Amino acid sequence: MKIVGAKRTESLDEVVLFPFNDHAFPLQRGVELSLISYQGGVGRTKIVLTRGAPGSPDSVHVAYYGTVQQVGEEFWMWHLGQGPVEKEDDTTW
Repeated sequence: MKIVGAKRTESLDEVVLFPFNDHAFPLQRGVELSLISYQGGVGRTKIVLTRGAPGSPDSVHVAYYGTVQQVGEEFWMWHLGQGPVEKEDDTTW
């Protein structure tokens, strides 16, 4: 299989595609319709949602996008997490 525009050129025995287009998302304002590979340095993993204390939730709200990919020996999941937010008057919402 030949993939146009791909950086890697090795032979692929299996390909998993994540199809989406401008009709897959009904509300597109502010949405970039492209997948961008992680470009971090070797041996560094950027943690975007820290784990909670034992027995507590990791987030107040998590929206799972349904995408899991294997990156090296790790599995990465794309999601949006929201933790507690403190306003200037120290109230949490």
